[in-house]
Amino acid sequence: MIIFEGCDSSNVSSIGYCKYTSVLSVIFSNGGTYLYFGVSDAIFDELKISESKGKYLNGIKKYYRFTKLVMPGTQEEQHAQ
Repeated sequence: MIIFEGCDSSNVSSIGYCKYTSVLSVIFSNGGTYLYFGVSDAIFDELKISESKGKYLNGIKKYYRFTKLVMPGTQEEQHAQ
């Protein structure tokens, strides 16, 4: 289960982490939600205390597989088909 916590960030609304699956979940201020796979507890802890969540996440996406969640019935889903 992923428990989200709010962020003091202009780009990131909230972050969450599941230690059982090593999945980091990020909800951006624009509404986009991404899952990052294989992320360690230590990386999540560093993200939480980083000065710039956006800059830290730019580094994470270079090293971890990720996917954007698309909600059914949205324009994003229609463009993805």
